[in-house]
Amino acid sequence: CDDSRGVGEPMNETKYGITSYDLPESERAKRLGEGVIITGTHRIMFGDGGDGASNARSQMDGMFSPPHIFVGASKSETSIPFHVPSFSAVKAALPQNIHLITFTKLQSDTYDTYLIRLGHQFGHGEDSSLSLPVEVDMNNLFVGFDVLSVAEKTLSGNQDWDEWQDQRLQWGGTGYQERKSGLTPGNIVTLAPLEIRTFEVHGVSRKKVPIMSS
Repeated sequence: CDDSRGVGEPMNETKYGITSYDLPESERAKRLGEGVIITGTHRIMFGDGGDGASNARSQMDGMFSPPHIFVGASKSETSIPFHVPSFSAVKAALPQNIHLITFTKLQSDTYDTYLIRLGHQFGHGEDSSLSLPVEVDMNNLFVGFDVLSVAEKTLSGNQDWDEWQDQRLQWGGTGYQERKSGLTPGNIVTLAPLEIRTFEVHGVSRKKVPIMSS
């Protein structure tokens, strides 16, 4: 219920909320439980003058999506054979300014199909080198996977890029630069500063790489 105090009212949120406004006046709108405490993490980075944006860009995705650690329990005498001590799905590290945002397997009756989003992490002028457009070779991106075809999709992944370009409003305002279809010969992708691009990749897995078996 709105008490008409608006944003000028001090925050006083409690764990179990508030009693009903339909109760007698002596019991109406009373806070229940302890106060809610909101905490956060503050990070301070130090560097040379003028490189603040560059330092922040390189750290923010790791802060937003930190690694999740999962553990399991077993008897101490049980041997758990790890076939490989570590595993990476990519053949080599991505360029420093490229972020793999999405890597999702799609349902397909023919080929192994994945939805992949790549994002350029830096904006114009934030870094002398990392703000430049960068190329990514989709053919040599993933381990144990032979790429057969790559199709660029809209950001949501529900339409082909070229099909959407034919249907959208063609804006001709000053300074507008239309980007044509997505892939150069050889499935090389170029990402401009702060650009996110989505691709549907069809291929064949050469082998399954077991990370752990029990």
